[in-house]
Amino acid sequence: MGDSSNSQLAAYKEILKVTTKHHTNDGSDEVNFKPLNEEDKKFIEEALKETIEKSDPVKLLEKTLSSIKEASDKEAKLELINDLIDIVGQIDLATIFVKNYHGLDEIQYNLLNENDVDILSCYITLLTTVTSNNIDVQDYISKFNGEHNFLKLLLDHFIKNNNAPEKLRIQSLGSISAIVCHHKENFVNFLTLDGISILRKLSETEKTNNRFLTRIMYTLNSIGSSIPDIEPDYKKMFASEFSFLCNL
Repeated sequence: MGDSSNSQLAAYKEILKVTTKHHTNDGSDEVNFKPLNEEDKKFIEEALKETIEKSDPVKLLEKTLSSIKEASDKEAKLELINDLIDIVGQIDLATIFVKNYHGLDEIQYNLLNENDVDILSCYITLLTTVTSNNIDVQDYISKFNGEHNFLKLLLDHFIKNNNAPEKLRIQSLGSISAIVCHHKENFVNFLTLDGISILRKLSETEKTNNRFLTRIMYTLNSIGSSIPDIEPDYKKMFASEFSFLCNL
């Protein structure tokens, strides 16, 4: 964001320089105006357009998404995805990204088809970011669970997968927390996927992997401390899971 501010300041200074050049004062009270030439007019128009785009977060979101699709260089793509993560750190922009720009489709496609660990890592972080403390996105994930069953995807592709890089397994646990915590439907979905049992078993089998084990226990504690109010039938059906969570 600092680079953006500096860029805008530089643009303002250039505009001021060009326009000042065309306003002269001969010492009297009268100011003489020189008409701008076409080159200066074009410069001012482009500078103003760029400034407006940078000050409009939705336009910046659009431009970043477009640039990600066009990026062929890995480092450039990583930088752009990180820019996107910064943008959707604002809850309203996260919701706009998901609802108006098919954000969940974009994330799901890359989680399923991308092979580069660093890029996958960014997309898992993006999922966590758009979901954290965002009831609208949590609702959206629940509503379109058939199309975007991110809980199952994260469990199957990363958390349960011993061949997945530890970094991705740990980050996936963060996404699980963001999706499930304080959300009734997503919590129930996680229960039906045996999510609690899976994490519980992993906490027993991954004792030598301290970093992964620590994150598993942190996730279980987060879920356990944010259990939503659900129907008694579910509590009976998943009595052992509830007992485990309540006794952490």
